[in-house]
Amino acid sequence: MWNILFDKIPTGSNLMKRSFHNPFWCHLCRNEEENTNHIFLHCPTTKAHWNSIICHYPSLKLWQGHDILDAWSTWCQSQNGKSRNMPFLVCWSLWIARNHSIFYHKIPHWPAILLHTIADYDLPPKEDSNAPPHTIIPENIDKSKPWAYFDGST
Repeated sequence: MWNILFDKIPTGSNLMKRSFHNPFWCHLCRNEEENTNHIFLHCPTTKAHWNSIICHYPSLKLWQGHDILDAWSTWCQSQNGKSRNMPFLVCWSLWIARNHSIFYHKIPHWPAILLHTIADYDLPPKEDSNAPPHTIIPENIDKSKPWAYFDGST
């Protein structure tokens, strides 16, 4: 979500700034230039997906604004607890649908995407929350094979 909020995801407009030369229209609606605000707020396909989810979670009507930062600010001021996570899930589902459209040439099946988003929100986590955190024990690493450890820090 940080990448979305600060316009750091590889949308068409961001790739154009980096000298990529491809058609950079939205892969969801195929009508306008693809940028962060378009993908997650203004695209007609995106709006239809948000409206489908709003039928199940009416509080999402508050997810709106001129741009993504405005929508996020309004949302955070009005929500707390678990409901604060719903835009994360919806944005993630939109990004995955967009990527499947580009890389696999698949038209998104929005009813299935809606069901997956709702399930991700409503179902409890699969992992046992009492389980100890995963650790890497250097002595157990097979040194004969290449490996790398990434802790997610930058």
